[in-house]
Order: sequence, then structure tokens, then C-alpha cells
Amino acid sequence: MHTHRSRTPHSMALAALALATIAAPPLEAQRDQGRSRIDTTFAFGQRGTLDISVVSGTIIIRSSGRDEARVNATSEEGIIRLETSPGRIAIGVRSNRGHMGDSKFEIAVPAGTRVLAHTTSGDISIRNVKGEVEARSTSGDIKIEDAERVTFEAISGSVEATRVTGTLTGTSVSGDLTLEGGVGDIDVESVSGEISLSKARAKTVRAKTVSGDVTFDGTVDQAGRYTFGTHSGTLKLSLPDNTAATLSIDTFNGDVESDFPMVLRPGERRGRHMEFTIGSGGARVSAETFSGDIEIRKASKQR
Repeated sequence: MHTHRSRTPHSMALAALALATIAAPPLEAQRDQGRSRIDTTFAFGQRGTLDISVVSGTIIIRSSGRDEARVNATSEEGIIRLETSPGRIAIGVRSNRGHMGDSKFEIAVPAGTRVLAHTTSGDISIRNVKGEVEARSTSGDIKIEDAERVTFEAISGSVEATRVTGTLTGTSVSGDLTLEGGVGDIDVESVSGEISLSKARAKTVRAKTVSGDVTFDGTVDQAGRYTFGTHSGTLKLSLPDNTAATLSIDTFNGDVESDFPMVLRPGERRGRHMEFTIGSGGARVSAETFSGDIEIRKASKQR
């Protein structure tokens, strides 16, 4: 004899949870007078991943301030595609009969979300997400504010990063790099553009450009390593008055100016290379330029 068993509240909860963890089917935008558009809000937990990749369009991402995500997106000719699951949001645009057109994406996600944002032609702005960020743009500017760890790549466009906690790594072929208030190691380079690091607190810094000035203003860890270089440009270093470091300086065709005493022992200057110690030494600071000056200033004199 078959006995029917009623479902317990516990088994019903498990079934509901299983259904909730299944990714929703892809959502394609509706078309309105030729324009593709999505405007939707849905639950989304912290520490998930937002992955957006478009050919031509502006990407604006900010914190929603709650456990939900909102996607407001339009495309002139392409068709927007949105896929969601409890831990991931994927957004892209496919062509409509061979046409893409410009797009604009305004997205709000919970703080702590990992963001992967890629666009071939368009600007990227990511603010207050406080999670890991990877931003890449072939032609467009990148602006990042309040993130945990940042990786960026800009072929033709400037990069601005503010209040990054953790490592900051990236390259720009043609564009300036402006980094402010970072706490963590920095490794950046540019082919044709200036690099400006201000209010930095890092134990390891590497900042190099082929054509452009390099400016550094920040703390110097006694066990840290700091490397600055430019082929055609001026190096401007603003160091705390109590800095303890050994400086290695190279310039082929330029002057060296320092607010700190440059006391050289015999043999410590070879051609255009020189080494001198500030305070008790400790940190290693290397500054090298082929055609440009090197300026080493005390931070107190920059105020």
C-alpha cells in the first residue's frame, strides 16, 4: 500500500532555496521606436560579480546601498542581453542585423561587488562599490573611486583612481594617470602620458612613463621600494621630512635638485649616476630620467 507523505516546512524551504539558486533565463531588452531598453531591479547579495562587456557605450556603476541591483540600459541599435543569478550579473550587447550603435548603462550594485567592466569605445565610471575592480577601455576615460583592488587598461584615454585600498595595477598607452589617496602597492605605467600619485601610502611603488612627467607625493615605508622613471620628462618627488631612505639617481641630460642634503661618499657618483642617504636609510628610492630634471622636495615645503 502506497503511503503519501506530506512535505514538511523544512523540505519546502529547501525546495524554495534550490529554485532561487537557479539562474534566471537571459533577458533581452524590448525595443521602443528602434531603441533597445532594459530597466529592472532585482535582489542581489554582497560579494557577487558584475560582468559587463560592450563594444560602444558609456558604463556608469555605483553602489546601491542595499542588497539589490538595478540595471538601466539603452542601446540605439544593438540588443541588450542581461543574465542574472544569485552571485553573478552578466550584461552585453549583440548586433541587430549587423548594427550596434551607442549604448549607455547605469548600474547600481551592493557594496563589495566585484566589477568587471570592458568597453571598446566609451567611458567607464565606477564609484563607491568598494569591491575588486577590473576596468578596460580601448578608447575612453576610466574613473574609479572607493574600490578594494584595481586593475585597469586604457589604450587611448586618461585614468583617474581615488581612494583605492589594496593593489593598484594598470597601463595606459596614450593618456594621463592620476591616482589619489591610495593605500596599497602601486604598479602603473604609460607610454605617452603623465603619471601623478598623490597622498599615496604604499610599501612598493613602480611608476614609469616614456613621455611625460612623473609626480609622487606620499609616505615612505622604511622597508619599502619605490621606482620612478621617464625617458622624456621631469621626476618630481615630494617626501616626508622624516624620510629614511637611500636614493639612487640617474639623469643623462638634466639637473638634480634636492631639499634634503645630498652627501655623497667617494665612489658613489659615476657619470650621471649618484647615490645618497636621507636620515638613517632603509627604504630604497630609484629615480631615472634620460632627458629631464629630477626634483626631490620636502613635503612641508609643498604646503
